[in-house]
Formats: sequence, C-alpha cells, structure tokens
Amino acid sequence: MKPRVEVLEESEVREIYEASLEILENVGVMIFHEKALKMLEEHGATVNYETKIARFPQNLVKDSLKKTPSSISFYDTKGKNVYKLEGDEVHYTPGAAAVKILDSETLDARSPKVDDLVKLVKLTDMLKNIHFQSTALVPSDVPNPLVDRYRVYILLKYSRKPIVTGTFTFDGTRDIINLFAAAAEGMDIRKKPVGTLVCCPTSPLKWSELQLQSLIECCKHDVPVIVVPAPALGLTAPGAMAATLAQHTAEVLSGVVVAQLVKPASPVIFGGSANVADLRYGTTLLGSMETAMLFTSLAQIAKYLNLPVHAFAGVVDSKVVDFQAGQESGVGLLMGALAGVNLMHGPGMVELESCQSLEKLVLDNEICGMALRFKRGFEVNKENLALDIISEVGAGGEYIKNFKALKFLRKNVDKTYYLPSDVVSRETRMEWKARGAKNAFEKAKEHVKKLLEEYEGPVLSSEALGKMKAILKAAAERNSVSLPSQE
Repeated sequence: MKPRVEVLEESEVREIYEASLEILENVGVMIFHEKALKMLEEHGATVNYETKIARFPQNLVKDSLKKTPSSISFYDTKGKNVYKLEGDEVHYTPGAAAVKILDSETLDARSPKVDDLVKLVKLTDMLKNIHFQSTALVPSDVPNPLVDRYRVYILLKYSRKPIVTGTFTFDGTRDIINLFAAAAEGMDIRKKPVGTLVCCPTSPLKWSELQLQSLIECCKHDVPVIVVPAPALGLTAPGAMAATLAQHTAEVLSGVVVAQLVKPASPVIFGGSANVADLRYGTTLLGSMETAMLFTSLAQIAKYLNLPVHAFAGVVDSKVVDFQAGQESGVGLLMGALAGVNLMHGPGMVELESCQSLEKLVLDNEICGMALRFKRGFEVNKENLALDIISEVGAGGEYIKNFKALKFLRKNVDKTYYLPSDVVSRETRMEWKARGAKNAFEKAKEHVKKLLEEYEGPVLSSEALGKMKAILKAAAERNSVSLPSQE
C-alpha cells in the first residue's frame, strides 16, 4: 500500500462541498463579464446586472461537474512524453510569476531580466524531478503589454516540457495558444495539449473580466485551465479553515460552471492557493504548516469531486535559501505528494511567492525526488521478505560477504533508493572537508553552473521559430511597443 496523508474525514469533505453549493446559490459570485452573466442566466442562474452578482443553482453546478474530465494528459512539444494529471499522479513545476530573482552573488533580490528567465528555463529543462516548465519570472526588460506571451516564447524556445502559464492582457491568451501551436510543429494541441493557463478568481467570490475572458478563450480552444483562488484566512476569507475551504471550493466551482457552459467537457483543474496570514506583519504565508493543511484538504475535496488537482507547494516565506527555506519546502512538497496533488507549483520560490532562486530550484529538485520516493512506498511480499537470505546469512553473519545477498541488493537498488546529486551531503566529514567543506547553497550554486554548461536544449525548426516571432511582432505592433533585443 502506498503512503498517503489526509486531513479531513470523508463526511467533513462532503460537508465543505455542500457548504460551497450553498455559498454559490445564496451568496453568489460577482462577475465582471457581460457575456458570462448572460450565459449563466440562460442556464438557470439568477443574475443581478447592477451588482454583477450571479447565483448558481445547485443542479447547474452538479451537472457541470459531471461534464468535467477527471483526467488530463499533457505532452512535450514533440508529443512523446506524457504527463497525466489524474488519480494520485504527482508532478512539479517551478513557482509562478516572480517579480524578483535572488542574486547568487549578492544574495539580495533584484529585478529579473530576460537572461535570467533563459537560465531558469534551461535549468528546469535539465532537472528530472521538475516535470513542467512555468513562466516563473516576469522580466523587467520586456514591455508590459508583451511580457505574458514573451515569457511563453522563451519557454518554448529553450524547452519541450509542458508549460504552466497565465496572461496579463486581453489579447495575450490567444497569442499564447498560437505560440503553443507553432512550437508543436503540426501536432494537434487540442488532442495533445502542451500547456495550461492559470485563471484566478479574486477572493472573496469575484471574477475580473480579464481572468474570465482568458478562461473562456482557453475553453473555446480546448486548452486546459487551472482555476486558482487564493483566499487568505482572516483577510479575504473567514478566520477558520473550514470556512476558507468552503469559499475556495465555491470559487473554483464557479469557474468550472462557466467552462462547461462555454464548451462541455472542457478540461479544468481544481487549483489551490488558499493560505493563512501572519497578522503581526500583514503577510500571507505560503510556507506555513497551516497552508499545507489547507492545500492537503483541497486535494481531498478535488478528488471527492473527481477533478485533477493543483496546489502551490514548495513556496517558502524565508527571504534566502536557508534552514527555514528547506524546512518549509520539504514539508510542503512531501505533504503535497502524499496527498496526491497532481501538479505542485512552487519549487525555487522564496519570499512569499515573489522571488525565484536558481539555487533553491536545484535543491527543491532533490526534495521532489525524495518526496516521490516516499510516495512510491515499498512492496511487502515473499520475495522482499527474503527469509531464504536471512536464513543463509544467519545470526551474526555478514550480508556484504554473501553472494546471494549482494545479488539481491543489486537487484533492488533502483527500487529502494533515491540517489540525489552531490548537492546533498552524504559523505563522511573527512571527505566533505576534502571537497571544500561547502554548504548546500554553495554546492547548489556550482550545480547550477554545471547544468547550464551541459544544457543542449531542443532544436525548433526555423519555420516554428519564424511563426513564433511573427506572433510576437504582431503583438508588439498592436500595442505600439518594441520587441526586446534579447533572444
């Protein structure tokens, strides 16, 4: 049996879901999108066009859930590797949209540039436990009207891994979808999606026109969406975990309903970024144990509703890559794996979801590997009990000198061990000192340099690159800005 973690009893999951239905039916959701309001009204919702509030009948929500796929498969842009978001499958992707990067020389945060994003993408491409790419940095040297799609262009140019992204502009979603198609070089991305967009309602219970329009555009083109509310307990949600979970679930379900009205069977992922606040400082915490309890609970709710699940995990509140960062990442990434969160968004992030660190991404890659190993568990059967070997070696014997025991060990090494890179210290103190007595951050810094030097990367055809550049050029002309000179 594989290990797993659950916070809620099944009866509690059901009670929270039923509370979310009451919220949608009696309180409603504020929606700043006229077409969405009309569409909801046509399907039985009660709409007040003055307040922009739509109240969702429970049968509409339940019917929408029945239409939503329980499994979504993503592909690399060659269509070869498949990443399934279903059941208890677990995948990791770097944290999202950081406006700062931790400088490895000064150890201070600064504004990221395109070159920083390129390094991050190349590094992610080389890390085996980070399965998806993410538009994890917002380069300050790209004009604001272009930054959403330019980030996607960089990801597609330097990696074939599937992408988690989002948009900041009304025309950005369509351009991003076209970039996906161009990089896929003829592969049908409706049948084999290469990316997903995050669409975020605003807590409490509100959708902006931009975010809902992005969701609608994705559904029209069969691009999976992740609906990610971020209610903060006590600030933008009530001051109790159960109430915060009920509101969060209602916010996700409002997106599910709209998606299914746009196009039945639209792929929607139950996203999670519910968090708690430290009222002493007015900060919202993503590395706290309470936040881990929230996203673990949300995973249970999503599975009860038969939806793929996403969560922000591995994001830390520490400002540097230190003990606190490792502790918070370790707890979050392991808890998410044991809860069966299908897609965890956060490795590499520090400082309350605002800053990325290449060194932390390398270290988090090892935590992800260890978490996946723990999740895999181990088999108990006649062969693995090895009574014949125990009997042959006998009391007081030495397994290391027994041929059968060594053969058995060799056979089971790959199944038993997760062997991390040298950034994790497992040598003796004498060997550690002989290698320079370096701490984890220093070794991660060296590992970043090594991986970037070894990076070879995908080779897109000149035709694909030409199509992608044409999309960016057209967007620049529409917005009266210039394309960055970096590539």
